[in-house]
Amino acid sequence: MKIYQERDVTVIEERGRTIVVSCDSAGAIGSKKHDILQVDPYLVGRITARVALMELASVGATPLVIVDTLCVEMDPTGKRILEGIKEEAKEIAVITGSTEENMKTCQTGVGIMCIGMCDSLRVGKGEQGDLVVAVGIPRVGSDVLGSGEVIADLQDVETLLSLEYIGAILPVGSKGIRKEAVCLGPVEFIDSGLDLDGSCGPSTVVLITIPKERMRDLKNVVKKPITAVAELL
Repeated sequence: MKIYQERDVTVIEERGRTIVVSCDSAGAIGSKKHDILQVDPYLVGRITARVALMELASVGATPLVIVDTLCVEMDPTGKRILEGIKEEAKEIAVITGSTEENMKTCQTGVGIMCIGMCDSLRVGKGEQGDLVVAVGIPRVGSDVLGSGEVIADLQDVETLLSLEYIGAILPVGSKGIRKEAVCLGPVEFIDSGLDLDGSCGPSTVVLITIPKERMRDLKNVVKKPITAVAELL
């Protein structure tokens, strides 16, 4: 058995099978008294599950199981969070987890783990001269709300996976665009107008590598904002 970390996922290789594990968490976001950002718990469940699913999909893995660890009571908060998780993970047969029933909670906490499998890990790098492109606009906190038309989502990742000219696919979260871009190799950053150092929240941006001549093709397929942020050296 071989176990290792590849970007934001854990990979387990055993007897010709590749198991991939991703995770995400959220805290102080919800409808409880001491939540800093007040939102419907349904959105907390949906967006937190989305991040873990995007990380899994970006390396070509098919999700099989979602495990939720909810630091809230089941009724009513946990039920509402689970509704969001199930809406985002419609094609997953098994969703399991636990809630906090021993202590009364005054702030929301959520953890999500997603387990999937693939025949071979998809970890593209791109070629020298390729562009590093941001799909989506960085959003965090309350700015995520109402930004569905400009932030990346799971459907965007699935679309990118279907395009043969795309190299790497890398969701960006709290580390920001710059720190994730350098994981793709030596790069020269381009004055793009995007905030490269701020958090992208719940993976509101996906970085890809793409040959320069295919940018027009990409814009014809992906309707979210597309911004070249660097070039591979």
